[in-house]
Amino acid sequence: MTDEKRKNIIILCVLIVLALVSFFAVAPVMADPATFSKTIESLDAKKTTVAELTAASTAASAAITLLPNDIGTPIAEKLVDLSGYFVLIFSAIYLEKFLTTIAGYITFRYIIPLALLGLGVNRFFGNEMVKRLAIRLLTFGLIIVLLIPSSVGLSNLIEKTHEYSIQQTIDEANNASDEINENNDSENTNALEEFFNKVKGGVSGQLKKFENILSNFIDAVAVLIVTTCVIPVVVLLLFLMLIRQFFGAMGSPSDDVKKLKDAKNAIVKK
Repeated sequence: MTDEKRKNIIILCVLIVLALVSFFAVAPVMADPATFSKTIESLDAKKTTVAELTAASTAASAAITLLPNDIGTPIAEKLVDLSGYFVLIFSAIYLEKFLTTIAGYITFRYIIPLALLGLGVNRFFGNEMVKRLAIRLLTFGLIIVLLIPSSVGLSNLIEKTHEYSIQQTIDEANNASDEINENNDSENTNALEEFFNKVKGGVSGQLKKFENILSNFIDAVAVLIVTTCVIPVVVLLLFLMLIRQFFGAMGSPSDDVKKLKDAKNAIVKK
């Protein structure tokens, strides 16, 4: 047995061991939510914020309908329309939580073992296309494992700058709603009207307050859509761009096919 063949056998055995470790040991760990506890905690905190925004917007919408002559109806309808965006944000958060663990499990249970076995087979057959495919599988696996934690980390940086304004929006909406609801005494039909006459600006002042609240809700929704829907896509595109540059520097499989065809044509001509 030559030294080269012995070396290939050793490398193949090491790759097989690594594939088995990935399949039986690492994959269950990656499927455990505790492995990504910080990422899941961040997503849960974001989910709580969205739930508070949903409740506050619903309460504000109901309170606005108590304004005389239905003058607040357009604002109430706009607040109701925001519920569709909150559902979208909730869905994105749950999808990220699901992918956080399932992506790691699939990667280390199937993708990485398959890629390692491909590299091991390549040591004996020297097929460059198999080698490139295995490297691409490894790279793809790492991308889907790192995608959600990376995007959540970047989202947290952005959300910190808007955390106070979002909480202020929730508090203002709840306070304005509670203020109107407390004076909506069914036994005294004039109670609410007397309240509007007492507060600064009267009905028009309350309407202006809810207009500002609606504007703040729209800003909060925009921030959450960016951090939950846009940033993961941007991070994915960034990863893909880096990988494309990496494999572009290495050369593509089509280049190898072209070289083989040129070599075959040269042999035929001879």
